[in-house]
Amino acid sequence: MANEIRTKFDAWTNITITLASLAAAAARASAAITNATSRGAALILFSPETGAVAPTVDTIIELFLLRQDDSAAATGRTDGWTGADAAITISNAQLIGSLAVPNTANVNVTDVFDTSSLGPLNTDGWGIAVRNGTNQALNATEGNHKKRFQYYLPEIQ
Repeated sequence: MANEIRTKFDAWTNITITLASLAAAAARASAAITNATSRGAALILFSPETGAVAPTVDTIIELFLLRQDDSAAATGRTDGWTGADAAITISNAQLIGSLAVPNTANVNVTDVFDTSSLGPLNTDGWGIAVRNGTNQALNATEGNHKKRFQYYLPEIQ
Protein backbone atom coordinates (compact mmCIF):
# COMPACT_ATOMS: atom_id res chain seq x y z
CA MET A 1 0.00 0.00 0.00
CA ALA A 2 1.30 3.45 -0.91
CA ASN A 3 2.03 6.00 1.76
CA GLU A 4 -0.17 9.07 2.17
CA ILE A 5 0.71 12.53 3.35
CA ARG A 6 -1.77 13.75 5.93
CA THR A 7 -1.83 16.85 8.06
CA LYS A 8 -0.84 16.32 11.68
CA PHE A 9 -2.30 18.83 14.16
CA ASP A 10 -0.83 19.54 17.59
CA ALA A 11 -3.09 20.46 20.52
CA TRP A 12 -4.62 23.94 20.75
CA THR A 13 -2.60 26.23 23.05
CA ASN A 14 -3.65 29.56 24.54
CA ILE A 15 -1.79 32.71 23.51
CA THR A 16 -0.83 35.08 26.33
CA ILE A 17 -2.00 38.55 25.30
CA THR A 18 -4.16 40.93 27.31
CA LEU A 19 -7.02 42.30 25.23
CA ALA A 20 -9.36 43.40 28.05
CA SER A 21 -10.27 47.07 27.53
CA LEU A 22 -7.78 47.49 24.65
CA ALA A 23 -8.36 51.12 23.71
CA ALA A 24 -9.49 52.34 20.31
CA ALA A 25 -6.54 52.59 17.88
CA ALA A 26 -4.22 50.86 20.40
CA ALA A 27 -2.10 47.76 19.74
CA ARG A 28 -0.93 44.99 22.03
CA ALA A 29 1.74 42.29 21.57
CA SER A 30 1.61 38.77 22.96
CA ALA A 31 4.20 37.02 25.06
CA ALA A 32 6.68 35.06 22.93
CA ILE A 33 5.60 31.62 21.77
CA THR A 34 8.34 29.01 21.58
CA ASN A 35 8.63 26.80 18.54
CA ALA A 36 11.01 24.17 19.90
CA THR A 37 9.53 21.46 17.67
CA SER A 38 10.29 23.55 14.54
CA ARG A 39 6.75 23.47 13.21
CA GLY A 40 6.49 25.48 10.03
CA ALA A 41 3.01 26.91 10.39
CA ALA A 42 0.14 27.38 12.80
CA LEU A 43 -3.56 27.99 12.79
CA ILE A 44 -4.64 30.89 14.99
CA LEU A 45 -8.14 30.98 16.43
CA PHE A 46 -8.86 34.64 17.09
CA SER A 47 -12.12 35.80 18.65
CA PRO A 48 -12.03 39.22 20.32
CA GLU A 49 -15.21 40.69 21.81
CA THR A 50 -16.45 44.21 21.14
CA GLY A 51 -16.93 46.45 24.14
CA ALA A 52 -19.94 47.75 26.00
CA VAL A 53 -20.36 50.55 23.45
CA ALA A 54 -21.07 49.39 19.90
CA PRO A 55 -18.26 50.30 17.48
CA THR A 56 -18.85 52.17 14.27
CA VAL A 57 -19.85 49.89 11.41
CA ASP A 58 -17.12 48.95 8.90
CA THR A 59 -14.25 49.08 11.37
CA ILE A 60 -11.72 46.28 11.85
CA ILE A 61 -9.51 44.51 14.36
CA GLU A 62 -6.17 43.48 12.85
CA LEU A 63 -3.93 40.52 13.69
CA PHE A 64 -0.18 40.68 12.98
CA LEU A 65 2.72 38.19 13.12
CA LEU A 66 5.72 39.08 15.29
CA ARG A 67 9.07 37.33 14.89
CA GLN A 68 12.33 37.14 16.81
CA ASP A 69 15.59 35.72 15.53
CA ASP A 70 17.29 35.64 18.94
CA SER A 71 15.30 35.36 22.14
CA ALA A 72 18.01 37.24 24.07
CA ALA A 73 18.39 40.27 21.77
CA ALA A 74 15.74 42.87 21.05
CA THR A 75 17.51 43.88 17.82
CA GLY A 76 16.15 40.86 15.95
CA ARG A 77 12.51 41.39 16.87
CA THR A 78 9.68 42.84 14.79
CA ASP A 79 8.82 46.46 15.64
CA GLY A 80 10.92 46.46 18.82
CA TRP A 81 8.74 43.75 20.37
CA THR A 82 10.06 42.76 23.78
CA GLY A 83 8.72 39.21 23.72
CA ALA A 84 6.31 40.16 26.50
CA ASP A 85 2.56 40.80 26.71
CA ALA A 86 2.74 44.59 26.34
CA ALA A 87 1.73 47.62 24.28
CA ILE A 88 3.39 47.91 20.85
CA THR A 89 3.50 50.28 17.89
CA ILE A 90 2.97 48.38 14.64
CA SER A 91 5.22 49.51 11.79
CA ASN A 92 6.56 46.50 9.88
CA ALA A 93 4.80 43.43 11.29
CA GLN A 94 3.22 41.15 8.70
CA LEU A 95 -0.57 41.25 8.61
CA ILE A 96 -2.05 37.82 9.29
CA GLY A 97 -5.62 38.99 8.77
CA SER A 98 -8.38 41.27 9.92
CA LEU A 99 -11.88 40.94 11.31
CA ALA A 100 -14.74 43.16 10.16
CA VAL A 101 -16.56 44.33 13.26
CA PRO A 102 -20.36 44.75 13.37
CA ASN A 103 -22.07 47.73 14.94
CA THR A 104 -22.99 45.58 17.95
CA ALA A 105 -21.84 45.77 21.58
CA ASN A 106 -20.44 42.75 23.42
CA VAL A 107 -20.26 40.35 20.47
CA ASN A 108 -17.38 38.07 19.47
CA VAL A 109 -16.04 38.27 15.95
CA THR A 110 -14.23 35.04 15.10
CA ASP A 111 -12.04 33.51 12.44
CA VAL A 112 -9.22 31.00 12.10
CA PHE A 113 -6.10 32.32 10.39
CA ASP A 114 -3.26 30.32 8.81
CA THR A 115 0.34 31.58 9.10
CA SER A 116 1.69 29.39 6.27
CA SER A 117 1.54 32.12 3.60
CA LEU A 118 3.94 34.24 5.69
CA GLY A 119 6.76 31.68 5.69
CA PRO A 120 8.04 29.34 8.40
CA LEU A 121 7.63 30.33 12.04
CA ASN A 122 10.89 31.10 13.82
CA THR A 123 12.33 28.47 16.13
CA ASP A 124 13.57 31.28 18.43
CA GLY A 125 10.00 32.39 18.97
CA TRP A 126 7.11 34.24 17.46
CA GLY A 127 4.00 36.03 18.63
CA ILE A 128 1.01 38.04 17.57
CA ALA A 129 -0.01 41.65 17.85
CA VAL A 130 -3.57 42.95 17.82
CA ARG A 131 -4.53 46.45 16.70
CA ASN A 132 -7.97 47.70 17.66
CA GLY A 133 -9.16 49.58 14.59
CA THR A 134 -12.57 50.27 16.06
CA ASN A 135 -13.55 53.54 17.68
CA GLN A 136 -14.33 51.86 21.04
CA ALA A 137 -12.39 49.88 23.65
CA LEU A 138 -12.71 46.10 23.53
CA ASN A 139 -14.69 44.19 26.16
CA ALA A 140 -13.32 44.60 29.70
CA THR A 141 -13.48 40.88 30.61
CA GLU A 142 -10.29 39.11 29.51
CA GLY A 143 -11.95 35.68 29.45
CA ASN A 144 -14.33 36.85 26.71
CA HIS A 145 -11.46 37.16 24.21
CA LYS A 146 -10.33 33.83 22.68
CA LYS A 147 -6.85 33.55 21.22
CA ARG A 148 -5.25 30.17 20.64
CA PHE A 149 -2.88 28.54 18.19
CA GLN A 150 -2.32 25.05 16.84
CA TYR A 151 0.82 23.94 15.00
CA TYR A 152 0.38 21.65 12.02
CA LEU A 153 2.59 19.89 9.49
CA PRO A 154 2.36 17.32 6.73
CA GLU A 155 3.26 13.82 7.88
CA ILE A 156 3.75 10.59 5.94
CA GLN A 157 1.27 7.93 7.09
